[in-house]
Amino acid sequence: MKFDNLLLTLLASSTLVLTGCGGGSSSGGSSSGDLPDTNNTPVDPTPGDSTGDSGSNDGDNSSGDSSTDDDSSTDDDSSTSLPQTSWSTPESLADGSVTVNNLHLSGAANKPILLYTNGDQLLAREFDGSNWNSGTLFGSYINVSNTTMATNANGKAVVADTYMDTNYWTQYTECHIRYFRYDGTNWLGYHSKARSLRQSGANYSCNNIDNLLVDLSDDGRVSLSFWRADDNTGRLQSCNGSDSCLNPALNPAISFGAKEIVALGSANDGDSQILLLDSDDASSFSSSLYMSTLTDGVPGSQRVLAGSSGATGTGAATMAVNDANHALVLHIDGNTLESSFNNGAGFAASVNLDTNLSASAPIRNYLSSGADYGLSIWEKSNSLFTSISDAGSFGSATQSTNSQSYITGATGTINDNGKAVKVWVGYDDAPAGSSVSTGTLYSRFYDGSQWLAVQTIDTGINVENHQIIKGGLGVYLDNSDDVTVAYTAYKDGQANNEPQLFFSRRVID
Repeated sequence: MKFDNLLLTLLASSTLVLTGCGGGSSSGGSSSGDLPDTNNTPVDPTPGDSTGDSGSNDGDNSSGDSSTDDDSSTDDDSSTSLPQTSWSTPESLADGSVTVNNLHLSGAANKPILLYTNGDQLLAREFDGSNWNSGTLFGSYINVSNTTMATNANGKAVVADTYMDTNYWTQYTECHIRYFRYDGTNWLGYHSKARSLRQSGANYSCNNIDNLLVDLSDDGRVSLSFWRADDNTGRLQSCNGSDSCLNPALNPAISFGAKEIVALGSANDGDSQILLLDSDDASSFSSSLYMSTLTDGVPGSQRVLAGSSGATGTGAATMAVNDANHALVLHIDGNTLESSFNNGAGFAASVNLDTNLSASAPIRNYLSSGADYGLSIWEKSNSLFTSISDAGSFGSATQSTNSQSYITGATGTINDNGKAVKVWVGYDDAPAGSSVSTGTLYSRFYDGSQWLAVQTIDTGINVENHQIIKGGLGVYLDNSDDVTVAYTAYKDGQANNEPQLFFSRRVID
């Protein structure tokens, strides 16, 4: 399943993805050179009929009306007096003596897996229930960017990134997309480059590659999607469990033209779904969302997602897919937040979850791996809102607040038991003459029927310009209902001058 089932928000700045990732600038290359990933694209998925099939569901996929506004949403603190499990005292895994960055937290078979950079090294560590291991180094992190991670139901994982090196024969810089496999016990190294991008007579920079996504199906198929900013095309590469890729590294990848893949999710037996956005229209907020399936890495036809016709425009979108190849989509249409569920027979009509949102408001969407429980998270008016869903039935929005004026870094997840957790940092404006304020790390747990009281995990976290300084925040909830949170944070008075890496656990006795 997609790590983090993460938010893929266009036109918004996310505090979950850190500033060390490669951007989409076109420096270091152009579309005019001999780029093996550009010419003679062999597959162009058939466009859908934008006025025809809009993804209507032929199956029994009911959806309730849970549209909300500021008055109808609830701030459910009725369970404040209920006892609940405490968080452990945060412990440091890296002391700030070197740069710690690009944090990703996921899990496989109830085992938390943490991916981050430590100085110039890319490091993955697993938690055995008592301790984090010393980790596996993937080599130097120099010239590496766009790190991302996914896991599957078989306890396996994959890490993907982009890196630049110099071609020995031409002495020009090339950009490569690669991945590493985890078999449940060991990291197996990386497959020979999944994609190689080069330019005749000139350098080609990985700054041209943006929004690298990876997912891992239960049969071991790795799907990779990315955006090429130098020629404004969305691309896809797929490699099976034996690391035989759909297209050789130097052949053109599958192209979606000007549509960008904003979410990618894999299911059992190599089935996957992708969510695409008309990127050319995104700047004018008149874009539509398109859905497509992947079968053994090959895209099917594209269909416009119901409720995203482009009449008012889609600003942000995200999707989660589970083992059954069911999907939950969350997107902003104009200023309305909408969600739709696909039970395998097609997407139901969208349900309005909230109104009066910014088109670029941060949103998150999660779907439990082995069930149809969903968690939608969004930010509005400096508050955090959530809706719990079960298949096509969506609960009313619940508002969570803290004593500070703002929130940042909000994320969460939901498990197969219908339990959920969300975490965020609350903070106030910086003091006069400073750009740095102090934040508090909060959490809130959903016990299957209600959200319990807000808990404090840590305090004294520095926030600058509305972001955790060089910071990242991730959370993993396993099917034993135990929660792990990991985060990088800079704190006043710390001995070293780089962000520290912390973790805390909420363990059910």
